[in-house]
Amino acid sequence: FLLAKLHLDSMLGKRSVKALRNLLHSLATGSKAYDAAYEDAMLRIEGQIDDQRELAKEALAFLTCTKHRFSKLDLEMALGAEFDNPNIDPDNFPDIDDIVTACAGLVTINDESDTVGLAHYTTQEYLERTQQRWFPHAQALITNACLSYLSFPSSPLSQDDWAVGLGETWASHDWCTYSVKNWGHHASQVP
Repeated sequence: FLLAKLHLDSMLGKRSVKALRNLLHSLATGSKAYDAAYEDAMLRIEGQIDDQRELAKEALAFLTCTKHRFSKLDLEMALGAEFDNPNIDPDNFPDIDDIVTACAGLVTINDESDTVGLAHYTTQEYLERTQQRWFPHAQALITNACLSYLSFPSSPLSQDDWAVGLGETWASHDWCTYSVKNWGHHASQVP
């Protein structure tokens, strides 16, 4: 059903019956159908306002290049990292619903496991093949996010942060653990 959903998403914004008809006639079939649908989704992302486009491309970069299964909060934390701020600032965390919306159907939330991921394994394959086109600086972005978390004091979360669900300590978050273990790998991939 993913392909059908991507095709339906591509119909959004069409202004006439003729435009819809032309779109339906141009939809790819067969083995290239997914690539064409992903290309269309990425072009829709490219057409968004700057902040939404940047949010989508950063989220897709993290989900593609880390191969880490993010919780909703961990993805918000990773995308909200500020290299020049010595503290975690929850006010800088993008909302998970905004992230998913900006990603034009390429990202889904699994409510049972409270995780966020790419919509399908073919999404991963497409984005890996086309990474240099859509987010060529992904490894630098991920390295900077990892290093920003490594530069925090050992327990930067206040009691107020606990109240909004940020956990007992920053180290309890999978993203922070991932940062500790993998920043060097991502840094070594930066050209």
